[in-house]
Amino acid sequence: MKKTLRKTRLLLWIRGSFFILGRIPFLLVLLFFGLFAFQVNDQGMDMMMAFGSMDLFHPYVLAFIGLLVIWSGVIWYVSRIALTISNLGRIVERRVRLTDSLEDPNCGRDCGLKKDHIVVTVDSAYEHTTGVLAKVIPRILGAVPYIIFIWAYISVNGFNDGRVIKVLFVLLIGIIHITYLCYRTDLLVRNKRIIKPTDARFAMPEKTDVKTVVKMQHLHSTTKFFIPAAFIGSFVYAWITASGTPSLNGKPGLVILCGLIFYTIISLFVMYISNWLRFPFFTFVLVLALLFFLPRNNNHALAKVKDQHQEEQIAARLPDSTYFESWLTYKKEKGSLFQKDSITPVFIIAAEGGGIRACYWTAQVLKKLHIAHPEMYENTFAVTGASGGTVGLSFFYNYIFERAKAGVPALSDPAFYAPLDTITSADFLTGVTYGFMFPDLFQRVLPWPIQSWDRAAFLNKGFSKVFAAHTRVNDAGSTLLDQSILTPWLKDANPFHRPAILFNSLYVEEGQKAVFSPYRITKEYYEDALDILDATKMLVPMKEGMVSSARFPVITPPGLMMQNVNGREEKFGHLVDGGYFENTAVQTAQQTVMMIKSVVKRIKPAGRIVPVIISLSYGSDTSGHREAMGAGYEAAPLAGGINTLFRWIDGVKAMSVKLDPDLNSINFRLTKFKGDRIPLGWYLSEPARKLIEKYADVNHFKFQKPYKALKPFLK
Repeated sequence: MKKTLRKTRLLLWIRGSFFILGRIPFLLVLLFFGLFAFQVNDQGMDMMMAFGSMDLFHPYVLAFIGLLVIWSGVIWYVSRIALTISNLGRIVERRVRLTDSLEDPNCGRDCGLKKDHIVVTVDSAYEHTTGVLAKVIPRILGAVPYIIFIWAYISVNGFNDGRVIKVLFVLLIGIIHITYLCYRTDLLVRNKRIIKPTDARFAMPEKTDVKTVVKMQHLHSTTKFFIPAAFIGSFVYAWITASGTPSLNGKPGLVILCGLIFYTIISLFVMYISNWLRFPFFTFVLVLALLFFLPRNNNHALAKVKDQHQEEQIAARLPDSTYFESWLTYKKEKGSLFQKDSITPVFIIAAEGGGIRACYWTAQVLKKLHIAHPEMYENTFAVTGASGGTVGLSFFYNYIFERAKAGVPALSDPAFYAPLDTITSADFLTGVTYGFMFPDLFQRVLPWPIQSWDRAAFLNKGFSKVFAAHTRVNDAGSTLLDQSILTPWLKDANPFHRPAILFNSLYVEEGQKAVFSPYRITKEYYEDALDILDATKMLVPMKEGMVSSARFPVITPPGLMMQNVNGREEKFGHLVDGGYFENTAVQTAQQTVMMIKSVVKRIKPAGRIVPVIISLSYGSDTSGHREAMGAGYEAAPLAGGINTLFRWIDGVKAMSVKLDPDLNSINFRLTKFKGDRIPLGWYLSEPARKLIEKYADVNHFKFQKPYKALKPFLK
């Protein structure tokens, strides 16, 4: 009998918990988002690593803990109010005595009910359970932010190096906070600020009048001061935080917490409006946005350069083979190409995608190679990349372009690259996260586009801002990144002095590789590739080429290309991350080599010209095999397909090298040992930066193998 009774009570509590949690779906979604942001994805775990490496009283640490406390408090408040005002009984408006429901209260038999009145039986045990859960669950949910943080922090930092102090500090704050929430009413009673209330304020059915609920829950001061301050303050603080980046003091975690606070309060407004109107308000807005607003509010058009001569500049580009022939002639006349054992190497750099880890790895490898062998810069014909690899290449070579204006760059001097280290490892995630969580999310429920709210524009601005802070800014207040993507080649007396940068992207509508290039790419060598400038007749800034090669959803949106048709702009199609087509960028490098070989065969220059592909990629040195899939085993075909795709790309590259014995491809692969955490995203913690610097060392045994393979082509 007792066993059956316990089983019945357990089922009652489970049933009641699902019923209560079903009233606050928005909160659950936001909590899962917070868990993903800080614990599941590697970028969030890298933020935890950054948190662990800072002092306890560092401004970032204190701000993070403060926002964590506010998020916890807002969750408690919103869940408490939402559960009380939820329309838990859509039929039962209010409880009345049976006699009050009769047409004639004094009738004896065959009594009739008043119009719109019914008689119901109430499950008192279930009603009591839901009342208790309505009281307890907000307190449990208020503890979840602390649990998420502690879980994420320990999983990355453990208890080593004295880092346990921070997690214990947060744990202590969380215990004090939740304890206060549990005994808050008792404290108010003890201080004689209120009369001891009964648990009737948690009873079901609900009170739909918010003022009544706030009064019963003794939340007048919280509603009047704390909630408006948290709502407005979270948005303002996120904006200020995002405005202060890029920097090395990463702040994306602060913006994420601000967004969680902001949308937790928004969820209360949405639930209240839905209950007030007795209408699924959120579903209505979602359908409206998807069916009516989305086709009209695309604010993701590529940034453009305002130049009335842009069509002439685009048309003035030389075809690929003519460009290389002119480059080779210029270099030979100038005598700037070096030879090694009667061989003139021509380098083509291919940088694999992978967010900021690829960006920083690319810049670090090129830095080390140029410090040891500055002569390779003159013999580099073209560089090409995808995603973060493109960003790293662009920062590196544009930095040299910009610094060269003040004289010959000291490529062999390590001090020359110090600003570049800061540029390529800055926090680009904070700005684009703010754009994603606030203005661009608001844009989705507006029927007209606001270009400045485009979240990709925040990444654009981040690239430009950090580059301007460490290079020369012209009289117009812009750098090379803000100017036309053709500026380094068309507005220079010696355009062939600089390596060509090829920005790989993907033309979504056709599933076609698309390229921004300083020379006109032809089908003869770059088969089935779209020359974006030639197709659109529109010039974009250099930084837009970088962003368009690195538009990895969801954090950055597809970029809308506009086509210039007789002076009128028309929609042409969308660009996404170049890694979707070919993440290593080696295919574009191989096509460039094919073009070089064809030109060399035709013009028969004196001496031997040997193209050399230097591939900068990301890999893993974990021994054995990966851990078997857990809960995601049903998605094995999808994951296997993605993994197979990238293996296929690597396999094609390896096979092409074997089929062509004259194709020299040397791969500098970023080592990743088990336990290393180098995130895919737009932010690197200091420990992650140190790991990359450790592996990009000419003395590291993993770096030595490709370095030795490259040395025969260097002085």
